[in-house]
Amino acid sequence: EHGDLMEWAWSSADNQLDRTNAIVLSQMTADSKMSAEEAASASAASAAMGSFVTKALLSGLGIDF
Repeated sequence: EHGDLMEWAWSSADNQLDRTNAIVLSQMTADSKMSAEEAASASAASAAMGSFVTKALLSGLGIDF
């Protein structure tokens, strides 16, 4: 009986570590996807702003696209 209780305790601890590991891994994956999406959004915004500024400056110099 004592051995069964120890086996149960050991298995429970391993299962809890597995669950915790899965949760942390899932959170890290979600965070990295969010960072990639934020980077893509920032890049698109920067490109749009750069295009606008370039066109505005060249337009002011009389150069049309």
